[in-house]
Amino acid sequence: MAPETSAGLWVDFAPSDAAFEDFGIAHGFHPLHLEDCRTDVQQAKVELGDGYVFVVLKLISLDSDDQLSSTDLDLFLGPDFLVTVHKHAIPPFARANSDEMLYRVLDAVVDSYLPVLDAVEDRVDLLENLVIRRPDQKVLERIADLLTTLLDLRRILANTRRIAMWLQRGDTPLIREELQQFFRDVHDHLDRDLSNAAGERERLKGLLDIYHSSLASRNNEATRILTVMGTVSLPAVVIASFFGMSLQYPGWMKWPGAIFVVIGIIVSVTAGLLIYLKKRGYL
Repeated sequence: MAPETSAGLWVDFAPSDAAFEDFGIAHGFHPLHLEDCRTDVQQAKVELGDGYVFVVLKLISLDSDDQLSSTDLDLFLGPDFLVTVHKHAIPPFARANSDEMLYRVLDAVVDSYLPVLDAVEDRVDLLENLVIRRPDQKVLERIADLLTTLLDLRRILANTRRIAMWLQRGDTPLIREELQQFFRDVHDHLDRDLSNAAGERERLKGLLDIYHSSLASRNNEATRILTVMGTVSLPAVVIASFFGMSLQYPGWMKWPGAIFVVIGIIVSVTAGLLIYLKKRGYL
């Protein structure tokens, strides 16, 4: 627990700390807010309590499998204190007025979203190259994973923006008027992040279109090649079948060189067909 100063009190707890329960009861924290701090599945939100403001922020990271991981950072803003409740370490902040410390925490959390957005952008750039050079099932799965990640990220950004919007309106006397413009700046940063996330989502949708177009193009190319091969081999099949039937042919077929004549006919017809297909642009 940090010492109390004229600037305010910053108290930092883990959700499992027994002292947190005692502190919350002593300061009149609502039981539901205390319960929210023990779970890690809350949406980012802000709620007005009895003499305090309860805020839930999301700390996020992007793993190597393009999955978004998040954990809660819970805050209680009082007239002369700021309580933070979280599982993972956060950097220390210089003590100030409680509302200013809340701003610093919110600003730091929002700043931490930008590297995640940059990482998503880098992975979308990589997928662009893969879709063009080697579109396969794994690329499609990565596109789907990133689309899900961006959906979760946009939800967190949108909820956090609502928090900044509420704080900048000054709906509580716990936020000084001179700080409202700082919360407005945080709101603007979140607007920018949401715009970037929406842009990356549109890029991924475009990659899906390119992926399906590439598959269709490859299928069409395979069909064209098989069609040409079948067309080219058809005369040889017909001629060989005709002369291979168990029928009596004119006497020249008993000539030892007849086989070479048949081969010559097959080669000539096939070559003529290839030349024709080449001129028509099928080859």
